Formats: sequence, C-alpha cells, structure tokens
Amino acid sequence: MVRFAGALLKLLQSALLRLIALCIGSPRTALAVLVFVVGISLFYGQQVRIAIRTEDFNDPSLQSYQKMNDLKKRFRFEDRLTLIFSKPGELSLDDYCRIQTWIENIRNTVPGIAEVSSVFDLRIPRYADGRLHYPRVLEDACSPAASISGLKDAPAIEQFSSGSGRDSWVHIRIHESEKPFRHGVYDYQVVEEIVARAKQDLPDYELHVGGTLYFQAKVLEGIRWSGYLNILAGLLLFGGFYFFYRSLRASMVLLGALLVAHWIVKGGMAWAGHAIDPLSSCIFMMLTVAIIEDYIFVCHLIRVQRVSYVEAARTLALPSFLTSLTTAIGFAALALSPHQNVVRFGLWAACGAMLEWALVFIAVPTIASWHPRFEHWFDFSRARNDRLNFQATFNRPRRVLVVLLTVLPFVLAIFAFQKEPNLGFSPFQMFESDHELNQFRDYVLREKKSEGEVSLLFPLGHPETETILSQFEKDPFVSGVSSRDRVLRGSIAQLPEDIRGLVREDFKRTPLGKLYSNDRQDRAIVWVRSYDTTQIEAFEKRAIGYCRGVCDLVSEVIVSKDYAQGLLRTLYDSFSASLLLVSPVLIWVCIALRAPILASVISSGWSAFFLLSLVLLMSLRIDVVTSVALSVLIGITGDNIIQFLLFKPDRLSESVQDHGIAAFQSVSLMTVITSVLFLSYFRSPKVLAALLIVGLLLMIIGDVWIFSGLLDLKSRKKVK
Repeated sequence: MVRFAGALLKLLQSALLRLIALCIGSPRTALAVLVFVVGISLFYGQQVRIAIRTEDFNDPSLQSYQKMNDLKKRFRFEDRLTLIFSKPGELSLDDYCRIQTWIENIRNTVPGIAEVSSVFDLRIPRYADGRLHYPRVLEDACSPAASISGLKDAPAIEQFSSGSGRDSWVHIRIHESEKPFRHGVYDYQVVEEIVARAKQDLPDYELHVGGTLYFQAKVLEGIRWSGYLNILAGLLLFGGFYFFYRSLRASMVLLGALLVAHWIVKGGMAWAGHAIDPLSSCIFMMLTVAIIEDYIFVCHLIRVQRVSYVEAARTLALPSFLTSLTTAIGFAALALSPHQNVVRFGLWAACGAMLEWALVFIAVPTIASWHPRFEHWFDFSRARNDRLNFQATFNRPRRVLVVLLTVLPFVLAIFAFQKEPNLGFSPFQMFESDHELNQFRDYVLREKKSEGEVSLLFPLGHPETETILSQFEKDPFVSGVSSRDRVLRGSIAQLPEDIRGLVREDFKRTPLGKLYSNDRQDRAIVWVRSYDTTQIEAFEKRAIGYCRGVCDLVSEVIVSKDYAQGLLRTLYDSFSASLLLVSPVLIWVCIALRAPILASVISSGWSAFFLLSLVLLMSLRIDVVTSVALSVLIGITGDNIIQFLLFKPDRLSESVQDHGIAAFQSVSLMTVITSVLFLSYFRSPKVLAALLIVGLLLMIIGDVWIFSGLLDLKSRKKVK
C-alpha cells in the first residue's frame, strides 16, 4: 500500500514536471496559446450577461418555481416600480392634488415611462337611465368640487393604499429599451430618475420605494459596485505582498496572474452562457484567496533557499498542485447544490483554482526561462525577516491543551447537530436592514400586516371559490384576501343582476382585472404575514386542506421556502462531500510519505468542524453564504498540511517551523483581502467575509498549532 501510494505520487510529480518542461522547452508556443486564450476570454468577457431578476437566483427545477413562472405568463405580470407617499396623518385633498400634479409632470417629462397606475385611475360603475358608465372615483383632485370621501370604498383600493388613509401608492412601468443591455431590456437610469424626482419634488412626504424594477436596479448597482471592490482587492494584494517581500515587480506578477485568471474565468462564463449574479460577483475574491498561498510559498522558497523561480516552481509543483486540487474540490462540492446559481459558482471557482496553479507554475516559469532577466524580478534581498519573529511567537501548546482543543469542535458538533437549523430565504435578505427595499418591506408589513402574497388559482367561475376564501380569511397567518368578486362586491351591490354580469366582464378586460382572471382561471390574492420558512410550510399544509383539490397555491413566498430548504441540503452535502474528497488526498500523501494520518486529517478538518458547530450553535441563518464559507474553508485548510508534509516529510516539526512563516503570511493576506467584502453593497458578502475571517484564524490554529501539538504528542509516545 505504501509503495503503491508512493509510486502514484512520484508518477504525478513526474507528469507535472514534464508538463512544465514541455512549456519551458517551447516558450513561444506555450505563450502564444496563453495569449490566444486570454484574447478570446477578453472578447467573450465583454458579453457576459448580468443576472438581476429574482427568478435568476432561484432554482428553476423547483415545482413551485415552475408554477410561479407559469402564473406570471398566464396573468401577464409585468415589472414595475412602486412608490408609496405617506404622512403621519391622513392624506388631505390637497395632498392628493400634489401627488396627481406630480404624476402628470413625470408622464410628460420622463420619456421612458410606459404607464402610471394610481388611485386616480380607479373607476366605479354607475347605471342610470339604461346607461352603464364608469366615472373616476377621483377625477381631478385639484378641482374645488373634488372629494376623497369615496376612496376608502373604491373597487381595488387595496392596490393603491394600505387602507389607513395615510398613504397613496403609485405603480409605474417603463418602456423596454430598443437596444438590450447585458443586464436585460430595461434602462434603470429611468427608474433612478423617477425616484430622484419623487424625492426632490415631494419632499414633505415620506417616500418608500419598492417593486421589481427597483429591486433589479439595486441588484445591478450592487454588482457594478463589486467591480470597484475587485480593484481595491487587487491594490491591497499588491501592497500586502510588497509589505512582506519588498519587490514591486514580483507584486506586479502576482497581480497580473490574478487578472489573467479572472479574465479567463469571466470569458468562460460568457462562452457557457452563464451570467454574473450577486454570488458569482465574488469569484474574483475567491480567486484571490486561491492564488495567494501558492505564490507566497514559491516566493518564500526563493527567498530562503536562494533558488531561481523555475527551480522553486519545480520543487513546489506537486504540493501546490495538490493544494490547488483540494481547494478546487472544496468549491466543486457546491455543485451538489440543487440550486443552479450555486452550482455554477462552485464549478467556475474550482476552474479558477486550478487555473491559478497553471499560471503560477507553468506560465510564469515559461516567461522566466524565455527571458532570463525576468528572474531578477524575484530578488527578495530586501524582504522582511519574519523568521525570527515567527519562531519567537510560535510555541508548541501543552499536552492537555492540545487534547482539549483538538476534541472541542467535534464535541460541539454533537450538540450543534441536535439544534433545529435556522432556515429562511427572502430576496430582501440580500440587502442591509436599513436599505430602501427593506424599509419598503417593513412599511408594508407594518401597515398591511403582510410581507408577501400567495396566489390561489381556481377554475373559472367555480361555485366554491367564496367558501374557500372565507376559510383562508380566518387563518391567523393571513392578513387579507382579495378576488375579483370581492373587489367589485360593494360597487355593484345596488345594480341589477344582468348589469352586474356586464360589469364583471368589463372589469376582466381592464389591466387590473387581468390580474384576477384569464380565459381559464380565476385568481385570488392572499396576503401572508411573514416569509418565515417554518410558518410558510405549516400554512401551506393548512391551505391544501382549505382548497380540497379545488384551488392551487402559487407564490414567490413558497418558492423562497423551497429554496431555503434546498440551502440546508447544500450545506450538509457540500460539507460532507468536501471532507470525503479532500481527506483521501491527504491520506494518500500521508501513506506515501509514511506521515501521521490521524494528526494530519484532524488538523485539516479542525477549523471547518469548529466553524460549522459555531454556525449551528449560534443559530446563524443557513444560506448560500454559509455553504460557500465552509466549502472554501475545507478546500484551503488541507493546503498548509500538504505543504508541510511534502517539504520535509521526515522532519515535520522543522517543516512547520520553516513553512509556517509562509502560512502566516498567506493567512494574513487572505484576511486583508477578504475584509474588502465588508464594503460590499450586498449583505451576503459581508457575512461571507466574517465567516471566512473566523475560519482563516481557526485554520492557522489548526494547521500550525494543533498539528504541531499532535506531532509532539506522537513523538513523546515514541520516546516512551
């Protein structure tokens, strides 16, 4: 077994060295291929789509998603901007006059507006002298004869008011652009202009902004902001590396390799038809984390042993290939997620992890051998001498403390897995609690006691519709119910029966009526109080009982619930897969080198188990970010151990001392770069940054301190 593992390891090393030698032997060809790939990637990268719609973040394989998508098509849901103008007291006629005047203003001055719907479009049926007509409830709010007394009972007033009388809701659609953008068909500058005009022209009102168009505009703004954060991360990477090694040119090589890797990954995404979304916008940061360790270990070896870059690359080709492989495995484990955006993120990040190895260990050595002067770029004679500092601060832990710390995360995991996980997903969670979209949601929740809506689909004209809706109305999780008949009930009560039928048919042809009926189905709207996953699941079960097979539930709220449940599967599947795939690589290396298996595996998985236990024990929300953080951590925690094992396999303690400096430098730079995510527009990357930084600190404790302590325990047993 030992011979076979050793032979396999030597075979892999030989193959890698031959690949490096092949490229060094034909530098023009190798570099021409690289330039061609980068050129193609830059071309395709300019065309990569940007995903900003909520349906782009959900899982299209979910039945609830498919139902929701079908509902939008059948009832012709259209993206819109919603503005809520509110005051502490009830709105007066003068308030409605000001709002109506503003609406007419923007209709005439903002060319991108397609339609504006407001309380001023509401009509009420009137029948007299054999004539049916529909006068507006509030024709001209600025007229001396106008009155707002009839607004509260106007048909469909719930679409334009919370019912308190203190607000007025305005819904706006915009035209599709003649020239489509990478992010879709809308020019969101029109949306921003409308919102800016509302704030400027009506400053006396509290403005709450929401709707799908505004959500998309803010997601686009966040993704664009991530581009600036990538620039900042690149500058910090450059400065951080220079701080340790005092070489501007070597810092430029690191930054150049990172940019090339990013361009190729971005081009690959475009070629495959994959879009950039809020999650994949973090790929640049993940590539940065992946490339730091390999490059620093190479430069550390150059500085310590006074060898050339090519020699250092040959020496570290095998260990760094294995560390890049384990990092790629950590990312690729996310492909087990049922959610396509997570799968794509994991696969492209995995490709990037292997790509950075190729650049550091093949492309850079090829350039160095082709132009010997390039070797002078790696002159680290002025580098900081951290060796003495590291040896002075690094002390092996005491035996009792080693044992206690080693078992601590695994003991915590026993209690952690018994806790009910904190599940939940809402598109609003992408943003900070004080973001305009969350303020809009909080206002609606406060005034209408609703956080979302559920659609109930009935066969057209079914006789049990009203009976079933009455049951929903009594449910404690429901804050309100609306249907076509309920909208019209008060306004047609005094009309003759035959005229009522005409009104219903006329209503079906209006834009508002089309939201309630089509040629085959009637739709009712049920407003629910929360996006909470547990409550939604319980409500869904009760709703099935209310419907008795007559109606069908369709909602973004249910899609979010199903998505959240898939996130738990993502967490556990990716975590276990990462461990099951990374551990064999580590065990293989240990067997081949006759190194301590148990100490290596425990030290490698220590930080990941610790972080997972903390997440569960502290009831942190389980989401995509949690899964990504743990998968990344598992992928990179084995890296230092592998470097230690292959550097001096027969003198591991000395290897930890020698390579520990590079490990600390890597973690320090990773922490600084990851901290950039705290400046993200979205909330999720900030949580990812916090989890990764905690994980990185735990990783260095596990890889260096715990590993050294376990080695010391083993050596003491041998002495005895």
